Amino acid sequence: MNGEFLGGVIDLNDTEVTPSGRIELGEVRLEPGTASLEVESVGPAPATGRQVFGFDAVSIEPVMNFVTRWQVIGPFDNPGQEGSELTVGLDIPYPPEQEIDLSQTYEGMNSREVGWRLIETDESGYVNLDALFTPNELSCVYGAVWIESPDARVVDCLLGSDDWVGLWLNGERVHEHVLHRPAEPDQDHVRLSLRKGVNTLLIKVGDDYGGWGYYLRIPDPDGVLVIRPTP
Repeated sequence: MNGEFLGGVIDLNDTEVTPSGRIELGEVRLEPGTASLEVESVGPAPATGRQVFGFDAVSIEPVMNFVTRWQVIGPFDNPGQEGSELTVGLDIPYPPEQEIDLSQTYEGMNSREVGWRLIETDESGYVNLDALFTPNELSCVYGAVWIESPDARVVDCLLGSDDWVGLWLNGERVHEHVLHRPAEPDQDHVRLSLRKGVNTLLIKVGDDYGGWGYYLRIPDPDGVLVIRPTP
């Protein structure tokens, strides 16, 4: 595509045109505008002296690059706000906002001791906090990852949450969205100003009632970022 070989081989030596199934090609970075997909015939011609082939469809699937491995800690209290359906846990600075020390434990909901633990999602990228933590009503949880960048750069961060969400980069709050909603990918778009070296990304997600969880991805079209669940 656009002059770059993506792989994929079809045997054209059959005497009849037959379905060959799905052909998996490689990854390619598409720029805005028109892209060309070229197919080249190689090898000796069949006995008929001609080659006939075609495509039923071409499916382009985006590389989502969800963050699937996290350090998480909680739950912490997410109390209700008098006279409102919303909760106020986002503005309560629990210890992970002052320090991220994976060896530390803190007092969480119902005076229970809570500590950091490593979790991994399936390929969907959904961090299902409902399944990971109890209590899972009027509660909030932190998740942390570290992003290593070869230089200072601004990158896109896309996230979705159930319910409210806050995001900190290197200790500075860079995003907040207080509301009730079910989580879907890419509900919020944040621009992150990374510094050269290791950057700390902290997410805080609160649950009012019902489902609880989040998605987060950083597209990284240049493929130069290292995102890991340890400093």
